[in-house]
Amino acid sequence: MKRALLVGINKYQQPGSNLSGCLNDVAFMQTHINKYGFKEMQTLLNSQATKNNILDTLTTLIDNSEAGDKILYYHSGHGTRVVDTSGDESDSLDECLVAYDHDWDAPLSDDLMEKAINGLHPKARLYLIIDTCHSGTITTIMPGSKIKSIPMPPEMQKYALKKELKLKRDADPRKLNHILLSGCKPNEYSYEIAINNKIRGLMTWAFIETTQQSKSWEKTIKDVKKHVATQQPGQHPLLAGKPALRKEIIFK
Repeated sequence: MKRALLVGINKYQQPGSNLSGCLNDVAFMQTHINKYGFKEMQTLLNSQATKNNILDTLTTLIDNSEAGDKILYYHSGHGTRVVDTSGDESDSLDECLVAYDHDWDAPLSDDLMEKAINGLHPKARLYLIIDTCHSGTITTIMPGSKIKSIPMPPEMQKYALKKELKLKRDADPRKLNHILLSGCKPNEYSYEIAINNKIRGLMTWAFIETTQQSKSWEKTIKDVKKHVATQQPGQHPLLAGKPALRKEIIFK
């Protein structure tokens, strides 16, 4: 069975944080993955996409996985970083998805997402496509584009700069038991831009454009990078996962 959970957030509780293209991204992705046989889809849009709703829905989807299942988690919205408190990040920062009800003191961190997917059946496949950014080095903004990030509050930035680096190494992305396609490097921004008079997430647009025909994940990331570079040279999508998974045909 092929199942998907798609999250898109244009409107946030935090003032001044709204985006424009995330619901478009979800709609286009729904149409696209339907061609790949995903018939059972759930969506969490805007105010539905709270931290608890995302974690609960994803955890249920994962915990109910069976042998042979293909599960996709897609997220279009803001990303950010917060000071790491668990000691598992070499840069002392946790990457976070920004939920509708984002709380700097209790964010939707990568640690929580990792916990949510731990129950995956060993013979199921999980694909994570994350079109957000992780706040970091400021890059040049192309005319008409918008950054998909919420920066850390100034007091948190000061603390992060003073915090000592952790000794524990980050997980090797080549050993992941799932596929992770992310919009950019951890210290970059992802962008949304106008495509044919519709605001779209740049990486999502590139993914859909380059996967009209089946191909491996390794070939996909190469093509996605090329497409993204035509619009925003400072954004570099990444693919993580075991070599054997990277060689598989997408969603097959």
